[in-house]
Amino acid sequence: MKKIIKVSLCILILFSVQAKAKIKSSIIAKVGREIITEFDVENEIKINLILSKKEINQESINQIKGYAVNTIVKQLIKRNEFLKYNIKEYNSNELENYLKAYSKMVNTDKKGFKNILKINDIDYNYFIKKIEDEILWKKFIVLKYKDQVKINMVEIENELKKILETGIQNKEYKLSEIEIFYDNKQNKLDKILKSVELSLQKNGFADTAKKFSISSTAVNGGSLGGWISSSSLSGLYLNELNKIQKKQATRPIKIPDSDSVIILFIDDLKVNKTEIKDAAKIKEELIKRKKDSKLNLLSRSHLSRIENQTLFDFK
Repeated sequence: MKKIIKVSLCILILFSVQAKAKIKSSIIAKVGREIITEFDVENEIKINLILSKKEINQESINQIKGYAVNTIVKQLIKRNEFLKYNIKEYNSNELENYLKAYSKMVNTDKKGFKNILKINDIDYNYFIKKIEDEILWKKFIVLKYKDQVKINMVEIENELKKILETGIQNKEYKLSEIEIFYDNKQNKLDKILKSVELSLQKNGFADTAKKFSISSTAVNGGSLGGWISSSSLSGLYLNELNKIQKKQATRPIKIPDSDSVIILFIDDLKVNKTEIKDAAKIKEELIKRKKDSKLNLLSRSHLSRIENQTLFDFK
């Protein structure tokens, strides 16, 4: 009798493991030649919640599932594209820099971060592949459009001349953020923004960020931490920040290449004037900033175009 029970238990465990494996390998969508499985979505959800420092429960999973699927879709579209051009190699230092940045987000080192993924049953190889895809996509964009990234040197010289005459007036911000995912559904966004606006009036920015933001900064009331130089901010965000004063929030800003909007809040602001000592270095920085800005625009444009050409099949 004991032997029969033992065998039955083994069979039950075997079927349980097989059932779990089948669920994880279930295909929920096809994006071009790539597939999305339940396993991918599970990993993506957990990664986002951990980086957001949010508890992994059914409510948080439901809140972020659409965002996770959308993120994977864009990732696979990018992968399909750069593989068509046989772009497969990258500098390992880039991967290390990404891993350091992600580890810092959860206040640990690379080893500690890897352990966090393991504890939460997140496939480390899946996470590495995500990073590799982003690195290779950026490499693809640079290689494809490098000849189209032409810099107007007259503008650079005029900007440099102005800086040399007046010095660099660099604003530094202490910022907070609220990031809202709306799954490309305007009616959903309007509804969420109405709730956010009411919460801002009643509870203030920090409490509203904790409740509504999907960003990893939500746990800290949306705070982005220390001082952020205006030179490190994209033109899109800087343009909106220039319209408001300290202790004010921007209008919702559409985040490029995503189905999210962001609201920024100026916690503090200071203006520094720096005397120019190395004009050549300043010129190099101006050129790099212009190139990066153009490459980002080309990246968004290229992704948008191939999204419209990619076949999607959701199961």
